Amino acid sequence: VRNGLVRQGAPAEEAYPVTVGTAFGDSTKEEMFGIYAWNAATSQDAASRQRWLEAKPHVGGVLGLGPDRQQKVVVRMVSRWAKTYIKRQTGPDGGLNEAAIATLTTWVPTFFGVDPEVTKGLVAAASKAALQGRAMKLMNMKAVSPDELGKLRESVEASGLSMHQDLELSKQQLRSLFGVEVMASLQDAGLSNEDKLDAVMSSK
Repeated sequence: VRNGLVRQGAPAEEAYPVTVGTAFGDSTKEEMFGIYAWNAATSQDAASRQRWLEAKPHVGGVLGLGPDRQQKVVVRMVSRWAKTYIKRQTGPDGGLNEAAIATLTTWVPTFFGVDPEVTKGLVAAASKAALQGRAMKLMNMKAVSPDELGKLRESVEASGLSMHQDLELSKQQLRSLFGVEVMASLQDAGLSNEDKLDAVMSSK
């Protein structure tokens, strides 16, 4: 059009030389765009959803947000939702089931158009927090059984984490857990001396 407000085919940040300016603060602009982006993505009417999504970069442009800032807002919005979802889906053991993990790592990135690493990071953080909670629960018990500790170790390893490096346990706490496993192995009459040595080495 003659006033240059919309230039067909121009990038979003160049298409709107006239924006809302300083009428709103940056945080308000981003919040407004986040609300619009969320409503666009979650619209139940397919036709309306398509129109909203097509207009999304232009709405961001009018608000003075370039593509990078728009994507950061979307990522922050999705992260908020994902954290709430994780809290609701967390099981009694503090972990997430396979269906919840698949939703977060596969469906969410595709549906909202964000990098899969965003939700993978949230799942990893949730898993780590759950395992830390289980470890602290064991530490607060009067007596810890080798089976309970073994299950924790298996869960930690299945998550690609390390008991020593990732659970942020103190040296004293690690020694205490190590002692439980070692004593159980040393007192097991069914193990040979070689098996007991292997058990001690694997517990380190």
